[in-house]
Amino acid sequence: MLELLVAMAILAIGIVGVLQAFSSSTLTCKAAETNSEMALLAQQVACELDRRPDLAAGRLTGTFGTDIPWYSWEAEIVQGSQANLYRVEIRVLRDSGGRKKFYRLITCMRPSSTDASSEGEPNLPEAPR
Repeated sequence: MLELLVAMAILAIGIVGVLQAFSSSTLTCKAAETNSEMALLAQQVACELDRRPDLAAGRLTGTFGTDIPWYSWEAEIVQGSQANLYRVEIRVLRDSGGRKKFYRLITCMRPSSTDASSEGEPNLPEAPR
């Protein structure tokens, strides 16, 4: 009888450990999904800013519409040391029930040219022989 009680106690401890591991992995998966969403949204904002011919230093803010209302974004654009080059910091913010998270993307951009034919052919280095 004593052996049966010891075996059931060991089994109960094992089941509790498995359930805690399952719960922890579920929370980790949800956090990874949120981080991936924020990274993709930051890249989307970067692509939209990169296409703008009127890119200028300043602060911009926005949302992603009614489809995903819990996300918003901020962008800070700073003139770089070279003419026509900007340092852009994009922050995607998520407000989920009082817990705020953010993702930050920093990149450099040049304003898009509206006349692609004026740029000419790019100067590419010759391939080594």
